[in-house]
Amino acid sequence: MPTVTNWLLLNALTACSTHRNHLEVATDGLPADHLAVSAPLFLADHDEGDPFRRNTVVGNLTFTGGFVTENTGAGLFNVSKEVSLASEDLYRTQVSDWLADTLGPPTVVLDPPPPPPVRRDERGTRRHDGHDNVSLPRMELRPQAGGTFTEPTLVPWVVTYVTHNGGWFFGQEYGTGGGARIRVLLVAYDANGQVLGYRDVDASRISERVFSPTGPQMQDFLITLEEKVARKIR
Repeated sequence: MPTVTNWLLLNALTACSTHRNHLEVATDGLPADHLAVSAPLFLADHDEGDPFRRNTVVGNLTFTGGFVTENTGAGLFNVSKEVSLASEDLYRTQVSDWLADTLGPPTVVLDPPPPPPVRRDERGTRRHDGHDNVSLPRMELRPQAGGTFTEPTLVPWVVTYVTHNGGWFFGQEYGTGGGARIRVLLVAYDANGQVLGYRDVDASRISERVFSPTGPQMQDFLITLEEKVARKIR
């Protein structure tokens, strides 16, 4: 059954966000027992293109071979010469378990699910763009109405759940140390699939000293970020 925590979260969805491009959506409140929770949806499953460059990675990235510079026609972009992805299944299980602990266990199955959020590349730069653990350009996400719902439902879209060693994300001038990043888009839909509100939660960690993290160190990065994101959600 849905919990009071979920009811408080719905209020937060319509009122505030830590993400710069959040669009506030006003809505009437819903009783606590009317808000269900779905299993997470993974944006990479609904998005075309390279997850590394589209910022939809779930797994562990390994950078090797130094960096190369690509001319995209819209500027020069550095990127690690070789980028490999592993541990996708493990990380999908971990993020699903963490979200169940944070939001409550899934109570509905979406068939079909709502359409993926609309992606729009951000214009301009941010202070950390030269060494942050995200490929450029950054992206805004706006949820869309649709899908089949039997009751108002909170849907977590997993955008990024990633660890990495030191290297160059696409477009990073200086490169980055080892670290991790989590980004989740929480969307509340009514029983007709209309969007009630949403919150885009993004957190990262980069080590200035660890460039080749071990498996346990990468899990340390994720545990720290899970706690940080959970506090933001609550």
